[in-house]
Amino acid sequence: MSPLASPAWSSGRKVAFRFLLLYALLGLSGGLFLPWDVLADWITPRLLGRPLPVPVPTGSGDTLRQYVLAGLYLVAAGLGTLIWSAAEGRRDWTPRLGWPAHTALRFWVAYTLLLYGWSKLLLVQMPAPDFPDLLTPLGEMSPMGLLWRSVGFSALYERAGGLAEVVAGLLLLSRRTSLFGALLGAGVMAYVFLLNLSFDVPVKLFSAHLLLYCLLLLAPFWPRLWLFVTNRPVPPQVYPAGRGRARLAFLALAVLAVALLPAGLTALSAHASSPVGHNDLAGVYEVQTSAPGSAAWVRLALGEQLFAAEETGSPPWGRVALLRSDGTRLRGWYTSDRAARTLTLHFGALDRLFHSRSRDGALTLEDGSETLTLRPAADATLLRDRGFRWVNEQPFNR
Repeated sequence: MSPLASPAWSSGRKVAFRFLLLYALLGLSGGLFLPWDVLADWITPRLLGRPLPVPVPTGSGDTLRQYVLAGLYLVAAGLGTLIWSAAEGRRDWTPRLGWPAHTALRFWVAYTLLLYGWSKLLLVQMPAPDFPDLLTPLGEMSPMGLLWRSVGFSALYERAGGLAEVVAGLLLLSRRTSLFGALLGAGVMAYVFLLNLSFDVPVKLFSAHLLLYCLLLLAPFWPRLWLFVTNRPVPPQVYPAGRGRARLAFLALAVLAVALLPAGLTALSAHASSPVGHNDLAGVYEVQTSAPGSAAWVRLALGEQLFAAEETGSPPWGRVALLRSDGTRLRGWYTSDRAARTLTLHFGALDRLFHSRSRDGALTLEDGSETLTLRPAADATLLRDRGFRWVNEQPFNR
């Protein structure tokens, strides 16, 4: 029998199981609807030494408040473990909860891996660098921006990582393949956690917990894995006999995990601003005719990807970047109207320009008092234009 299927649990294993189960329940359920948020909001400003700002969603999972919540969950799980251990005594509540808890955690991890895996397969989580990104010097990128652009640059690399997560998630949907799913998931999440540490991506807490959960899913198989690693005979895994109702419940959980994927992908796409179209004026342009002065335009980059506007009826928008002769760089957004042949740039203030394009790709912008002539800057788009090649007579590392 496997350790979790066997009633012969050691005292240490029981205590560890109770603590980890309670901690996971608190973390995955937001504190089991108890007033942990109130405590976190009371403790955090005292650690900061100043009042908390008005909460605005930033997408960061590594705020001080999140660490305070994790600490509160650890303390609560410890106290809950003491109470549980005293109440259980010689009863066998813990061994009977082993496999059901393993199954519930397995489906949650499977759903999460499938969600993030599909977002990478669809190139949603880390989109390819757009033309405005090419005007950002390497030294001005944040570590997270460098990672996002690097992974997004290679669709093959991003989809390979997504495929590994999807395969791990699918394997976790079945108990008989959960060993391979947990092994693959633990390997993938160890690499993701390392990337988050190396490039300061603010989901270190989340990825660390997901790695921990994958390792916990391996707990029933640790003795057999040790026998395999030490080159000794490995007995077959024995699972507890499932009842009809339990099997139906577990099947319903598996179906629910898959059915919730479209909603999760939609929410993730909205958070990541998934593009809804492309702009035919996109590119990096060298400004050849510009008014002299320190604020003269040198290069203008119009993003290729267009995103849906929040206001109904508003045109899609794209990203824009501007390099001036004094070295300053402006980042903003733009909208275009093909019928009226207008291009509206948003750099804090609105600049509505009329545009026309010649056969050689040059772009002319007019605002009534000034005419700008822009030509494609070929040297500024090498990263996108070079492409892949099997044969390289000389290394090209610039």
